[in-house]
Amino acid sequence: MVAMKNSKKILQSLLNYLGEIGIQFSWVSDDGMKDKAVTSFSLDLKTSPCVLCGTFSDQTREIISIAHEAGHILTYQEMNREESCTYLCSTFAAHGIGLNKISPAGQESMLTVEIKASVKGLDILSEIVLTNEELNLAKKSMSQWYSTYEKLLPGNPNTIFFKGLSLEGMKKIKDAASEYYQYLQIVQEGKQAQYAYRRLVEWGYIKQK
Repeated sequence: MVAMKNSKKILQSLLNYLGEIGIQFSWVSDDGMKDKAVTSFSLDLKTSPCVLCGTFSDQTREIISIAHEAGHILTYQEMNREESCTYLCSTFAAHGIGLNKISPAGQESMLTVEIKASVKGLDILSEIVLTNEELNLAKKSMSQWYSTYEKLLPGNPNTIFFKGLSLEGMKKIKDAASEYYQYLQIVQEGKQAQYAYRRLVEWGYIKQK
């Protein structure tokens, strides 16, 4: 991964900003957390989530990972009780038995949150005044992470749709349009198909029927 300039200063600015917006953060000394940042959630909805960060060998990846996990918390804070319960239960189940074995509704919940977390993570990074080159690096990294879900859910058209949604959130309209078009070759009905079709019409890639 290409390194961000002044990454140490950027990391400190990021942590300061997270403190300003009320996101809890903690370093973790654990070999199992090497090169990892995660969000700690509790089924007790009164317990606030927290970003946990291990030791990273790559500070640029560390910055992007922390921002993404903070995006998870901001997304979680916008959920109503039903949505938060569905997401938490789906997350715990996926870690236990695998994402490909949980319900379609659970998969959709997790994919949706991943996309929103990436977009909000990028918003956080933009607040600490990164250069366009550094923001593009973060966008590329987050979109590559989403590919993990495609491997875990092979043949699932929802991963195509949500990848398009993720790319749209990152302002990569051409790439988003490609994913939406691919999705519509498989699925022609439902809210997601209507959304993908509407976007392609709005962007001028297809003509409205």
